[in-house]
Amino acid sequence: MKTIVLALVALLSLSVPAVFAQDRDIMGMKPLQFDAGSIPYDQHPSGRPELLKILLGREDTGGQFTLLMDVFEEATTEMLVTPHKHDWHDETFYVVRGKFEITNGDLDKKYIVEEDHVVFTPRGAWHSWRALEPNSKVLMFYNPGGFENLWDVLLDLTPEQMKDKDFMRELVSRYDTIPAPNGAVDHSE
Repeated sequence: MKTIVLALVALLSLSVPAVFAQDRDIMGMKPLQFDAGSIPYDQHPSGRPELLKILLGREDTGGQFTLLMDVFEEATTEMLVTPHKHDWHDETFYVVRGKFEITNGDLDKKYIVEEDHVVFTPRGAWHSWRALEPNSKVLMFYNPGGFENLWDVLLDLTPEQMKDKDFMRELVSRYDTIPAPNGAVDHSE
């Protein structure tokens, strides 16, 4: 029995790398490697000091996840990302550079997260955040994929649409971003 198990392990160790070395679909996905620096950032359509780029979307990952990079050019005094939740996906943040203040689950409790910190927000948890330092950068991982579709829609909106709170609330809700009831929660000290 031990010999059979060792033979299977040896066979798998030889065949698995060969499968991944080929440029073909594996469970609906292809291996990818690219220079993330070559992907341009888009300015947030509302004009707020935020740059975002989609690194991997649902199409790239077979629907498994979306990976975004977000840079906040300025520190802000109020929550730049207002309180909201997602019912269909989990969100994980990895702080690449800078410092953020977040609420996560309990909107009355604030946390300071810095470089190399990770924040996990399960679906259904209310959360919000703001940059405490200029040029703070965060990687955002959404599971399952598809969250990038909201960003694509936002880039096509007119300034008038961006200012229409009822229109925006209904639009973002269609893409699983449910704003807190009655607008923003007061986060003043």
